[in-house]
Amino acid sequence: MNSFSLKVLRNTKFLNLYKKLICGQDLNLIEREALLKIAVILLNAGDANTQELGYRIIVIYSNLFDDYIPLYDLAINKGYIPILKIIENLPKLMPYFTERFFNMYTSSSAELYKENDIYLTYQQHELKDFFTAKNAQTVAIIAPTSYGKSELIIDSCNRNHNSNICIIVPTKALLAQTRRRLLQGLVNNNKRKIITHPEMFNSGDSNFIAVLTQERLLRLLRKDFALSFDTVFVDEAHNALDGDQR
Repeated sequence: MNSFSLKVLRNTKFLNLYKKLICGQDLNLIEREALLKIAVILLNAGDANTQELGYRIIVIYSNLFDDYIPLYDLAINKGYIPILKIIENLPKLMPYFTERFFNMYTSSSAELYKENDIYLTYQQHELKDFFTAKNAQTVAIIAPTSYGKSELIIDSCNRNHNSNICIIVPTKALLAQTRRRLLQGLVNNNKRKIITHPEMFNSGDSNFIAVLTQERLLRLLRKDFALSFDTVFVDEAHNALDGDQR
């Protein structure tokens, strides 16, 4: 948090207001306005944790007081398109979005982030564009859980349907989960062979997807020395840097 933010907070009743907010207590109009102003200051701070606190305040405030306009404005500024579209569909706010040109324009622009009936955030859309542009190169993607990394893999499999693709997962528990996601997301998945064990591979197989742990991949490569992959994904690659025997 920068010094300006700290100075402002010291001159407010932030702690008392925040306690009332998280306890679900009522706040008068002046207190609500003060809390929202503080949230804006926190959101504009340089520290990520401080920004998260500002975001948390806005979310709790909107749910507590059934006032989603502050969250809507935040979603626009942060590129949180899924949140924006959810708020647009709230019945009580329909007139707010259908009778104002700016809101109608924003809603139309948000359609650019829609893919397969799913709205991506601005950051997810940027990540996908970056990943697609780096096709056939070595790329490391570092992003939080549920950010859409699995969707990047599925999208690559769909775009490269004439390729042998290997997805290395760190544990056996993730084999079935990853295979299930592939079956749900692949186009014409019934025509694409997916193997999760070396014994499922037959010499001469092509255009298949292998979902394997590193041990199973090693056994597969020893089984067929001529086998090669056009693309290899290492899921949760940071687990390969632990320095253990694996």
